[in-house]
Amino acid sequence: VEGRMAAGHAVRVRAVDDGTDFSGCQIAYSAVMSDEIPSGSGRLTLTESPGRGIIQFFLEESKLRFKISPRRASSAGLRINSQLLKL
Repeated sequence: VEGRMAAGHAVRVRAVDDGTDFSGCQIAYSAVMSDEIPSGSGRLTLTESPGRGIIQFFLEESKLRFKISPRRASSAGLRINSQLLKL
C-alpha cells in the first residue's frame, strides 16, 4: 500500500509507539485498540478489538468479516456510505 495514491494523496504507512503524534493521520489500524490511538475528528479507526474503533475486523467461520459502528463514525465526524453499511 505504501506509495500508492488514494484520492490524489500518497499513502504512507508507519509503525507507531506509545505517545506517537497522530496529527495528520486519517486512518489508524491497531490489532488491539488502545487508548493511545485517539479517535479524533475525521480519523477512521480500524481494529480487531471487540467494541472498539469505527470498523472492527473479526473471523467468522474462517472468513474475515467486519462490523461498522455508525455511532462512532458520527462521533468522529465521518459519514459511512449506505452501500458499505449494507455489506
